[in-house]
Amino acid sequence: MQDQVSRLFGEAQRGSVGSVRRLGPRAQRNSATHALTAPEGAWILRGLYSNYSTRAPDFQETPLANSAQARKRARQSEDRRQQNASQRSTLRTFMKKVIKAIQAGDKEAAVQAFKDAVPRIDRAARKGLIHANKAARHKSRMNAHIKGMS
Repeated sequence: MQDQVSRLFGEAQRGSVGSVRRLGPRAQRNSATHALTAPEGAWILRGLYSNYSTRAPDFQETPLANSAQARKRARQSEDRRQQNASQRSTLRTFMKKVIKAIQAGDKEAAVQAFKDAVPRIDRAARKGLIHANKAARHKSRMNAHIKGMS
């Protein structure tokens, strides 16, 4: 089989058992994802002459679900992921406002920012965005810093 592949597609390299790879001169190993990245037009043969993408898969673009129920769950999960990311970003912004006020030495601004941040932190813990212990830890440390200011 490898002789046929080599004859049809040029020089091939033998990889793991049952796979044949042809790599372009600019193909490189991506250290972050340990995935093989190759320029467009390069191909990798796996099994029975199947097309194998050399690009890292983007699961948000291509739903891998086969049933209607699984497609709906994938859609719901993506919506929930985006909402959680937005809420997490907002939470961090409120916490950064407190930290910046503490670093600036402005006690009044720090107290006001802390009063604005506490309900957000509590809500994030209640909704499961962060763990309750993490919420308590952040509130406690920020409050201690504010009380330590002169």
